[in-house]
Amino acid sequence: MQLKHNFFTTLAFILFSIACVRSQSTNSSDNLYRLVWEDNFDAKTLDETNNWEIVSNGKGGGNKELQYYKRSNVALGKEPESGTDCLIITANNSPLEKYNN
Repeated sequence: MQLKHNFFTTLAFILFSIACVRSQSTNSSDNLYRLVWEDNFDAKTLDETNNWEIVSNGKGGGNKELQYYKRSNVALGKEPESGTDCLIITANNSPLEKYNN
């Protein structure tokens, strides 16, 4: 059980860290990549109309994940040290719920 808890805590930290990283473009001739899309998470709510879809189910996400997702675990906020807007996905250790979808 402790291993599961550590896994979810680590996963939440990694997802939080990735979501808070901002893409930065440079004018360097060494820049081989071109930014084609970004979300700075600077709105009051997550844009589920055009950019994001929160899939709330426990079906494993197509890769047999041992967790399920809930809309209540997704929020927008500020990264505490830099103040950068970011996506926050909270991992909770709670009993398995059954979903109809």
